[in-house]
Amino acid sequence: MNFFKQLCIFQNTQSFKDAIGVDVYPAKSPQAGLLRPTYTASGYAVFNLVLDDHTLSHQGVSNVGECMVQYDFYSNVFSDIQTIPVNLIDLYEGIKQDIGNDYEINYCKLETDLQQNNQDLDLVYRRTLDFTFRYRLSVV
Repeated sequence: MNFFKQLCIFQNTQSFKDAIGVDVYPAKSPQAGLLRPTYTASGYAVFNLVLDDHTLSHQGVSNVGECMVQYDFYSNVFSDIQTIPVNLIDLYEGIKQDIGNDYEINYCKLETDLQQNNQDLDLVYRRTLDFTFRYRLSVV
């Protein structure tokens, strides 16, 4: 188990989904058929691992690491693409929390907030957030 896998498990819990307001999928969007994403009333989000790095010590790899994760929010409702990412910011930024399996987020920092409000032919709006997580594994 690594931090990103545990983050995937944590973000699949009902309490996380209730706090964010949309489903959040690892790596790729849900598909209906082969070409079009499936949209709920408020859209959905996809997250990807950008960087995962452990802090090294003289004894080898320590139990502390840093991970950067990018979230992309999609919706066909413009107001949702403005408000729903704020739920994720409120849940993570500056908050210390246990995410299970001996992993704890020590802090989370919003690195970038790209408001890509342009629309494509299907009237789908997108907004991107990048977070850096500093985490600790209590059992090495």
